[in-house]
Amino acid sequence: MNEKITAHHLERGAIAYVRQSSPIQVRRNHESRRLQYAMTGKLVELGWPASHVEVIDDDLGITANGKKHRSGFEQLINKVAKGQVGIVAAREVSRLARNSSDWQRLLELCRQSDTMILDHETLYNTRIPNDSLLLGIKSNIASYELELFRARGQAAIRARAERGEHIRELPVGYVNAPGNRIEKTPDTRVREAVEQVYAKFWELGSATKVTAWYRNAGLLLPVRNAGEVQWKPARIGRVMAFLTNPCYAGVYAFGRKPVIHFVRDGRACESRSVLREPGRWAVFIERHHEGYITYAEFQKIRRMLENNKQSHAAVRGAGGAAKNGLGLFVGLLRCGRCGHMLNVYYSSHGDCMRYYCYRGVGNSEPPCSFKMSGGQVDPLLEGAVLAALSPTAVEAAERAWQEYGEKVDVQERSLKREHEQAQYEADRARRQYDVIEPENRMVAAELERRWNHALTQAAASRERLEEYRLGMERKKYGHDDFMAMAAAFEDVWRSPKTDMSLKKRIVRAIIEEVAVTETPNSNEICLRVHWRGGAHTEHRFIRRTQSHRGCTIPENAEKAITELVATCDDRMIAKYLNENRALTSDGRTWTAERVARARRDRRIRRYDPAKRENEGLLTLNEAARFLGVSHDALQTMAARGEVEHKHPLPMGPYIFRRSDLEGQNGDQLRRIVQMRRKMKSRATLEPGRLFKGVS
Repeated sequence: MNEKITAHHLERGAIAYVRQSSPIQVRRNHESRRLQYAMTGKLVELGWPASHVEVIDDDLGITANGKKHRSGFEQLINKVAKGQVGIVAAREVSRLARNSSDWQRLLELCRQSDTMILDHETLYNTRIPNDSLLLGIKSNIASYELELFRARGQAAIRARAERGEHIRELPVGYVNAPGNRIEKTPDTRVREAVEQVYAKFWELGSATKVTAWYRNAGLLLPVRNAGEVQWKPARIGRVMAFLTNPCYAGVYAFGRKPVIHFVRDGRACESRSVLREPGRWAVFIERHHEGYITYAEFQKIRRMLENNKQSHAAVRGAGGAAKNGLGLFVGLLRCGRCGHMLNVYYSSHGDCMRYYCYRGVGNSEPPCSFKMSGGQVDPLLEGAVLAALSPTAVEAAERAWQEYGEKVDVQERSLKREHEQAQYEADRARRQYDVIEPENRMVAAELERRWNHALTQAAASRERLEEYRLGMERKKYGHDDFMAMAAAFEDVWRSPKTDMSLKKRIVRAIIEEVAVTETPNSNEICLRVHWRGGAHTEHRFIRRTQSHRGCTIPENAEKAITELVATCDDRMIAKYLNENRALTSDGRTWTAERVARARRDRRIRRYDPAKRENEGLLTLNEAARFLGVSHDALQTMAARGEVEHKHPLPMGPYIFRRSDLEGQNGDQLRRIVQMRRKMKSRATLEPGRLFKGVS
């Protein structure tokens, strides 16, 4: 027994700590792990019973640089702090920690609890100054080795990257070729799928719309998983992976997402920073390999994606992605006073809108409060757009017809490739089944099941392809159809069936922005249109004032609103007016906003719950509960005029006063209900009384 070991140490347990830095080491370096487990035998030789020796190997595959949480090391620390451990053994002390903070914490706890440390060379008593000094030196060497290994590895990686040879995992659509070269995959279906994503993005202009198109068409996207290509449903992240990866532009990029370090809960952590701009990448090699798009197109896609972000559209001056909202010029109107883009407000039913700018209200910026009706702005600017586009309608239709004849149906091509792949899988399954001996039923049964599944998949893909082809035959257009659309261009443009997002993209293609200014001391609005190409035009109109925007209502609707506000808010009033098919004077349906506007114009008070409670107003259900009678009985008495009430609309609520239902009035109403109930039950028992003239 070593003289440093005392009976006090042997009374406590012993721990053998086992750790390897990465999962690759765990899979490959079996001998290193065996030597670490062998430290338990050394503890037994020093005098600890085998039953008192505990092995902690929870940290296999976790680095000890201090940036990863190690549950095994924390367990070791807790036991040492409680004085339950007499010795801690590790093959090399660097297995315990490779950073100063963990090392010093462990050494201090070992010193306080009189716990020794053992490696394959010697035994250390942390209370002996020489041993403590030697452990400190070894801890510094361990930290230095880790930094040295990291620096060497990073230098080697950087040197390979500068030659364009450091290739980790290629995106789907590329394969590694001999000589560390990157080539397009020979799989035709995968190549066409990648090209189709970019073609659809140029057509639709939004990653979200590309994703929606794929899901509606039922097409799959190729995804690389563990080195293999799999076909999965489209998601926004999968589409963005194609659009944002510079590898598809033939660019070799290294250092796009550098690792930054920060501290969380007193522990060093690491996280990847946001994507750097191309000019700040560590290595940038253009035309490194054959791309699916050019680098100029890649930059254009980045700008389009950035402009599509709605949250920063007003700050950047971009309009955001073209959506299907009612506002045709959303994202193009700029306030001429503060320079910010105008926002849009839609009514609750989405049938009217308003452009507004409230920049600076409530903060340190100069205030800018401005609003105008979209119903005045959009028709005026839309007329200017149609005037600019109409002369070129025939030329555009002719060009569209030529492209229509030359265009390859990407959806049909994808379905065809999918069917070819499914047919290949079915033939492959058949060949595997033919090779096996029929007597080997355990294998033959499984191969037969796979063959049947592959045949089912092939039949389903063929059915989808034929169904799509039949549908396209019915929708086939001719040259006359294109010319007819050109002749009726304005009707096609104004048709409700025309895609609103497509119209917005057309508008943004010819208009750069529209500056909106308000004439001082006047309601005149000036719209200065900046067309792409340098031309400028001005359009003016008189903005409607509050009185002009007032909601005109018929007299009967005004009376109904006046009575309904006693028990209903604006939303419920609009609901009852619409149920009774009551319209405004200009033929529009009612909304809560129009009811509120009508109240303000007619100086009708708003719904006040407190005032309703003070006046004792009750609805039909509330009054029935108050009297203790049924809903139908009270409604019958109201219809016969036996109780005071208000009924503003035929298909609307009844309004009662609590004072009319209290005291003698209430007792009288209850007696009426009881009497009718008895008469009804008596008539049910004596049917002949209902038909006095019949014997």
